[in-house]
Amino acid sequence: MASARSSGGDYGDATTPALPLRLQQMLRALWGYRHVGAAADTIHLGRLALAGYSAGGGPLRQALAANRGLDALQEVWAFDTEALFMDAPLVKTWLDGKKGRVLRATYGKVKNGTYLEALRRRTETSSPGSVVVAPSSDAFWSFKPSALPQDSWWGACLQELHSIDAGRAQAESFGKGTCRHAFAMFGGQARLPSSGGRTFFEDFLRGSTLHIPA
Repeated sequence: MASARSSGGDYGDATTPALPLRLQQMLRALWGYRHVGAAADTIHLGRLALAGYSAGGGPLRQALAANRGLDALQEVWAFDTEALFMDAPLVKTWLDGKKGRVLRATYGKVKNGTYLEALRRRTETSSPGSVVVAPSSDAFWSFKPSALPQDSWWGACLQELHSIDAGRAQAESFGKGTCRHAFAMFGGQARLPSSGGRTFFEDFLRGSTLHIPA
């Protein structure tokens, strides 16, 4: 996983057609030091996913626009990224460009859920099943009032909710804007025993076609 850092709002080559070359160079450098693919005779960029959260939807949209024809670009992971969700023509063009491409998304803001539903309808004929949405209000994920307040994510939720009691409905917890927006990225812990204690984000990654079981 490679993470681009902004310098005054500029993400450099990460949002340009030079991105695949830079990733290939990074892979080869890591391979040269035998940090990845130590047993392989060579290494190359295979399947690729672009990802963004919140305001990161802007550079994510730029990166997708610059690389929408790239064969290796198989998935886009969008976590409550309004700037990307609003550009339905771009996303649809990319999805329709090659069979098997998938937009995997979560949302916390209600309007982003509306954008995603509209996008799903626009692509259901040309690229059926290509828009996979995991709403932050999914009943399988629970708000944890027992979480430690010093944790930055849970702490923010606890401050916004002011007080938590055992009888508070889960729906009320999710009704808080900041809480929903953070949940769209970090999630909570699964309620179902069959999950093995995995988090929302872990299951999001496991559902990707890029996931290779250990």
